[in-house]
Amino acid sequence: MDEIEGALRRARKLVEEAETVTVYSHTDCDGITAATILSKVLEGLGKDHEIRIININEVTEVEPGPDLTVFSDLGSGQRIHENMKRSSRVLILDHHPPVRNRNFEPPRGELLEINPIFYEMDGSTSISGGGLSYLLARQFGYTELSWMGLLAAVGDMQNIKKGKMVGANRLILEDSIREGVVDCRSDLTIYGRHTRSIVSALSYFGDVTLPTTNNTNECIARLKNLGIPLKN
Repeated sequence: MDEIEGALRRARKLVEEAETVTVYSHTDCDGITAATILSKVLEGLGKDHEIRIININEVTEVEPGPDLTVFSDLGSGQRIHENMKRSSRVLILDHHPPVRNRNFEPPRGELLEINPIFYEMDGSTSISGGGLSYLLARQFGYTELSWMGLLAAVGDMQNIKKGKMVGANRLILEDSIREGVVDCRSDLTIYGRHTRSIVSALSYFGDVTLPTTNNTNECIARLKNLGIPLKN
């Protein structure tokens, strides 16, 4: 975390020096949340900015100009540096496998890429694109946005493998608890517990392996045998 914090301080300087910022972000929950965090920070700083939500295959069409261009939740897997000009200033906040190494120097312009993989962190469980955007927001003191960093992680299903928030996501969770915007307690991960039927919830329940797990017919039969109504 100490090393990635150093990179985030460099990113903060890039934002502070920019007059205009264009943010390109991914179309999923993680990307949209990442863009929202960045927009709130830029608005708070009084920076003119534009948000563009794009698909991954559109990244190669972007030609960064002299204003600061930020890629959130995408960019690491694309050869953005090939479209850069001498005046380009680019910041990448992504957690996907990168095509460049940590010390990459672009042939033209200025490029700062922050990716957890550069710092021996698991990009699928330790932090999401929105989480990286929040860590940048944290550099400016916007800790009240921490819940959005968690939303991005959950939207990216980063809590599924471990059954909890780990790595930098844990730090974001702790910020959220301190801010009083999130309550944390141990529980079972019931799929769609507030929106789905009990059959759907138990059929997709994965915390513990049961005969009813991933077997809708078995689940219905078990509930009927127990006298539990399928709908309530």
